[in-house]
Amino acid sequence: MRKLLLFIILFCLSSSAISAVHSSRNTLSYTFHDYVEHVITTNPIQANQPVYSWRTHTKFNGDSGPLSYDGDYIGDTNSKGQLVISAPHLPMNPIYCGYFTGERVAVGSRNAPKSNVLNFMITAGVLPGPLPPWIHQCGPKGSIDKNNK
Repeated sequence: MRKLLLFIILFCLSSSAISAVHSSRNTLSYTFHDYVEHVITTNPIQANQPVYSWRTHTKFNGDSGPLSYDGDYIGDTNSKGQLVISAPHLPMNPIYCGYFTGERVAVGSRNAPKSNVLNFMITAGVLPGPLPPWIHQCGPKGSIDKNNK
């Protein structure tokens, strides 16, 4: 009985050790109106499982941004063990601007092994027409004036 229990424990530990969660994005430097895609894949396939995310959002002025995650639920994997989060374009809203660092995801539970780490940035980029009053919130210091001339 002890041998069977030991085998089951070792099997479970080794199964989770060889499983992997991979996280990727279509770019690591977004501007407003960019196509946004975040793809999470599991190997072996973990179908229909919850996905949790961790990341730190820092505004360009150094303040904490409102879009940080601390083990927040972001969706479920599909029958192929993938979660694809996409948006046709990033809306022009200063809430999104800043640095996003240490983004990792876990599939199945918050305590499951986490994915690779991603860091990305969202800036205003080049905007048409007159600049909105919040434009300096959306780029590293000095970059907005250079990009929008």
